[in-house]
Amino acid sequence: MKRLSKNGKNLIKLPYYVKGMDIQLGGIYTYIRNIIKRENINIDDLAYSIQEYVFSMLAEISERGLSLLDKKEFGLTGGVAG
Repeated sequence: MKRLSKNGKNLIKLPYYVKGMDIQLGGIYTYIRNIIKRENINIDDLAYSIQEYVFSMLAEISERGLSLLDKKEFGLTGGVAG
């Protein structure tokens, strides 16, 4: 995905689900599956868009968590950190 997203140039509008400290990725998955069936989507643009939307959601909840806990740093582990 990272290799594909480097070639993407156009941001495709995707669902953005953030509620409190939670994100929902199931809606994005369903939307992507349906849009691929309906339209001729550039896979590079799609990979770029997924990366940007998910990063934005993670950044939002990370900033919110830092603010709520009055912290200046945090660490990522697991699959998200890769």
